[in-house]
Amino acid sequence: MNQESEYQNIQKAIVSDDDYAVTGTVNFDFRSFHLLFENSIFMFRTDAVYQIKADYLKMLEESIEITDQFFTRRSFIKKFTDALLKFFAPLM
Repeated sequence: MNQESEYQNIQKAIVSDDDYAVTGTVNFDFRSFHLLFENSIFMFRTDAVYQIKADYLKMLEESIEITDQFFTRRSFIKKFTDALLKFFAPLM
C-alpha cells in the first residue's frame, strides 16, 4: 500500500478465538448503543469469520506503525486543527 494514501476502514469487526466474530455499524459508545438505530451481527464458525480474520491480517501487513514521533513531527497547523476538532467533537 502506498504510504501517502491514508485508508481508514470504517467497518467495526471483532474476531475472537478464531470461531466468533461480530461486525456491523455500531460504534462502541453510549450514543450508538442507546440512541441510534445501528446493527451488528454475531457469527459463529462460519466462512465469514475466517474471511474477516484473513482481511484483518492482510490489512495489518499493509499498515504502518504510528509512533509518538508521528505526532510530534506534525505541523503547528495540523496540531491546531486537531485540537479544535477535538474541542467540538462532543457536539457532533
